[in-house]
Amino acid sequence: SGCTAIGTTVVTVTPIPVPDDPADVTECNSYTLPSLSVGDYYTGMNGSGTLLPAGTVINTSQTIYVFAQSNTTPNCTAENSFDVTIIPLTNPTFNPIANICQNGTTVTLPLTSTNGITGTWNLATVDTSVVGTSTYTFTPAVGECATVVTIDVTIDAPILPVFDPIADICQGAT
Repeated sequence: SGCTAIGTTVVTVTPIPVPDDPADVTECNSYTLPSLSVGDYYTGMNGSGTLLPAGTVINTSQTIYVFAQSNTTPNCTAENSFDVTIIPLTNPTFNPIANICQNGTTVTLPLTSTNGITGTWNLATVDTSVVGTSTYTFTPAVGECATVVTIDVTIDAPILPVFDPIADICQGAT
């Protein structure tokens, strides 16, 4: 009939949240989840699994999801994920050091363990001047996923030989 009318419609656009997007992480022994500015940590996709609060210590390698939602109608959601790789700590091993005589040859402690861990000792050489057992501490180098270990080294006192007395002997006698 040629009649027209003008109407209005309100359209509400709910923005999609932008969750934090942490980079993949490789750590020794454990990793502590830092605070997020947008989103929450979960063990499963789309906010499923277990909610992990900031400060949670992660001890196993896994994928962590950062899930965010608008909490409006409609509830818009978004997600990012990152991998946490946990490298277990290695115990550096060293060959045992046999007891050393007092004032004997000094021993320089190795800077690499028998299983390939590098580091430093609290004293790099064994002090042979003092009798007794001393403990030396090995600290792995930065970046080595290894524990601090100690070894004990014993310095022995010199042994004075003792002989049974020999009776006087006449000249020329057996």
